[in-house]
Amino acid sequence: MIVLVSDLHLTDGASGTTVEPGAFALFARLIGEMARHASHRRGRFQPLREGLDLILLGDTLDLLRSTAWPVRGPGRASVPRPWDPPDGVAHLVGSAVDRILARNEEALAILRRLGQEGASFHEGERTYHVPVRITYFVGNHDWPLRLPGPVYEAIRWRVTSALGLANPAGPFPHTASEADPNLAARLRAHRLVVRHGDVHDPDSYDGERNRSAIADGVVIELLNRLAPAVQEALGLDGRDPLMRALDEMDNVRPFAMIPFWVLGTIRRLELEGKHAGKVVADVWSRLCEQFFALDFVRQWDRRWQWDPVDRLQLKFGLLKRFIDRRAVRFVAGRLLPLLGDDYSGFAHHALAEPEIASGEADYVAYGHTHFHEVRPLAVGPGKRGRRQFYFNTGTWRPFYRRTVAHPERLEFLAYHTFSVLTFYQGDERAGRGFEVWNGALSGP
Repeated sequence: MIVLVSDLHLTDGASGTTVEPGAFALFARLIGEMARHASHRRGRFQPLREGLDLILLGDTLDLLRSTAWPVRGPGRASVPRPWDPPDGVAHLVGSAVDRILARNEEALAILRRLGQEGASFHEGERTYHVPVRITYFVGNHDWPLRLPGPVYEAIRWRVTSALGLANPAGPFPHTASEADPNLAARLRAHRLVVRHGDVHDPDSYDGERNRSAIADGVVIELLNRLAPAVQEALGLDGRDPLMRALDEMDNVRPFAMIPFWVLGTIRRLELEGKHAGKVVADVWSRLCEQFFALDFVRQWDRRWQWDPVDRLQLKFGLLKRFIDRRAVRFVAGRLLPLLGDDYSGFAHHALAEPEIASGEADYVAYGHTHFHEVRPLAVGPGKRGRRQFYFNTGTWRPFYRRTVAHPERLEFLAYHTFSVLTFYQGDERAGRGFEVWNGALSGP
C-alpha cells in the first residue's frame, strides 16, 4: 500500500492561508482506515504486517515563500537568492526550514507520530498497528533539500527529525530512480510511476533540479515583495483586507492567472472609489521592471526566440496597460482563453511515460498543478488488458479559480481542498488498484 500527498506548501507565515493541524489529524485517521481496507483481502483478513509507504511528493515545505530571503531595496542591489552559489545561501535555506518547522510544529507532530508509531485501526475488538515509512520527494519550491554537502545534510536531518521521515542520508529524491532502492522496487510492484510534475513546466524546471528556474525569481522578486511594498506605499496595517488579499496570491491557479488576480483587485478598488488601485498598479509595474532587469532573468532571454522571459513579459509585464475598462474586457475576452486553466497537458505527459508506453505501469501520479485529477489514459487489448490512469495529487491549500460568469470582472473564488491518493498491490483491498479521497471546504 502506497499513499501519496503533495503541495502542502507549509510556510513560515510569508504567504496566505496554509493547511491547519486538523487536516493532519484527519489524514492520520484516514490512513488507519485505508490500512484496514487494505487488510481485507479476497475472502480473508490479513493486516499489512510489512507496513505501508507514505510519499510526500514535493513542495511540502515552501522554501521560496519565506521571510528568510532579504528584501531587495534601495542600497541593496545585491542580496542572496536561491540561484546564487549553494554555499553562500545555505544559512538562509536553513533559516527558512527552521522557521517553517517552528510555525507548523503542531501539524508536523501528527505526521511525525505516524512515522514513529505507525497507523492504527480497529477490527472487531482488536486494535492493529501498521508501520508507516514516510519519504520526502522534492518539487520546485523545496528543491534546495537535494543539494549536496554537510551543511545541507544537517538541514535535511532537521527536516527528517521533525517529520519522522524514513529518507536515508543524502539528498532528498526528485524522481523514483533517486529514491531508496527498496521504495523504488515497491513502486514497481504497485505498477506506479510518481514524480512531482515540475519537469513538465518550463518556468519551474530547466532540465536540472539542483538549480533555480525562472519561476523562483517570480516568487521571490514579485510575489514575496508585492504585499510589503503596497503596505509601505499606502501605510496600511498588516490586517487590512487588501493586504490579506495580496497575501493569497500564490494560492491562485493556474500560475498565469496571478496578474489577472492583481488586476481584478485593482478594478475592485477602483469601483469602490479608492485610490489604492493606482498604487497597486504602480508598485506592480515597478517590481516587474526591476524583475526583468535582473541578470538572473536576462540570462533566459534568447534573441529572436520565444523564451521564458517573453512568456512572463506577456503574463506579468503588461498589466498596467490593461487598467481601463475596455482594455480589461479585451484581455478577459481574448487573452484569458489562450492562457486558460486546463491541465489536460499533464495527462498527455503521463501517457508518454516510458513505463506506461511499455505496459510496465498502470498508474502515473504527479503533483505541482494543485488541481486534483483522475483521468483514464488507455485500455489494453483483450478482456484482461491493462487499465491505465493518470492522477494528480492536488493540494491541501486553498485553491483560487477564476469565475466562469463575467470574465471581464476578473473575479476569483476559493475553496479549501484535501486530496489523498492510495494505491494497492495484489489482493489488498479485495484486489482494488487505487482509492482516492478528495474533499473541499468553502472559504476563505
